[in-house]
Amino acid sequence: REPMNRAVARLLEGKTLPARRFAALNELARRSREVSDAPRRVYGGLAAAAAALAVAGVTLMVLQYAPFAPSAAQVHQRIADEAATNHIKLKSLEVSSGDMAAVRRFFEPLNFRLIESSLFENTPWRMVGGRLCTIQGEAAAQLRMHDDRGDVQTVYQVPYDPVAHRDMPDILRGERPVVLYSHGLRVRLWRERGLLFATVSR
Repeated sequence: REPMNRAVARLLEGKTLPARRFAALNELARRSREVSDAPRRVYGGLAAAAAALAVAGVTLMVLQYAPFAPSAAQVHQRIADEAATNHIKLKSLEVSSGDMAAVRRFFEPLNFRLIESSLFENTPWRMVGGRLCTIQGEAAAQLRMHDDRGDVQTVYQVPYDPVAHRDMPDILRGERPVVLYSHGLRVRLWRERGLLFATVSR
């Protein structure tokens, strides 16, 4: 079909109309264009509204979650509390050995390989065995160490997650471990070669 404005122009070719009727025909053509453009305006309006709603939804989620997101200090304290609780329970060892190779074989089902931390070099602590445990819901290795006085220290290793564990110091970059206290026990936290470490002792 021929658009209204073209039909009006063709109708008026070579003819003269009173100004009033000419204005009326022009108005009719303008309204016809508005009607034909309406679906595009509606679609565009709906698309814009949908985009605005999506942005508003994401913003609302962020605003709702932000007040409840734990700080790095809170995350570190939770890890310290869990490690200290495991230390206090002092459950039976599942592997008894001072040989790291033998202990490492026991923990082979885990999705990471145990390492010997540089922080234990030239210290009186010696490993006597280990057992499985969890740290923040992740399977972890709990190693038990004794010193010459018979004091006990537990050492935890679990894959380091920068999002879940929040800004743990990397000792290989010269950063010092986080030192916290829980249940009257001293807890140190750090990361090293892709693993999160926690030690608990008196």
